[in-house]
Amino acid sequence: GGTLEYALYIPSSYDPSRPVPLLTLFHGQGGSGANMVSFWTSTAEANGFMLLATTSTGSSGGWTGGPDVARYDAALTDALGAYNVEQKRVYVWGFSAGAHLTHAVALQNTNLFAAYSVSAGVLDAFAGGGAPGEAARRIPVDIHIGTTDPLYPGAMTDRGRFTSAGWTEGSDFSWSPFDGGHTLLPSHPGEIWSFLSPFRMP
Repeated sequence: GGTLEYALYIPSSYDPSRPVPLLTLFHGQGGSGANMVSFWTSTAEANGFMLLATTSTGSSGGWTGGPDVARYDAALTDALGAYNVEQKRVYVWGFSAGAHLTHAVALQNTNLFAAYSVSAGVLDAFAGGGAPGEAARRIPVDIHIGTTDPLYPGAMTDRGRFTSAGWTEGSDFSWSPFDGGHTLLPSHPGEIWSFLSPFRMP
């Protein structure tokens, strides 16, 4: 029931006969999928990858978990059917509340995503106490976090949880602190894509 709505960006270089990578996005509380796609557009255009983002339905602009993830799954399935996506190069990124959810979605679906990144998010919000050790594989992950972000101590704890569970900094784990608070910088999409893009599904 109902219409499935999502924001999509297709780079001008897209050729239906050639598969392209796809980055899916989860926005912060009160944001929108369209805003996140706009934030990433120049990087996607320059590097030739697609963007997909849904918008949360929570009463305060936050993510509801189950229902919103189901809508995201439907949007992803729709896009995979409509476009020639390189199936081994599907990635996910989120900011703030969307980053909390990204941790859970990626770690619980390591068969779908080649790698993922979070900006200003922590494991405990959605992924739970067993993360990341319960993940089916060590999916590569990048954490961008401002050093004055109130979530910085939590992200530092997460850093230890990943390395204790077998992730290796400089390889399948990227720790990316920056001078700033609970925010995104214009340089971040390029930095994040540089980490994500070499990874492919095993």
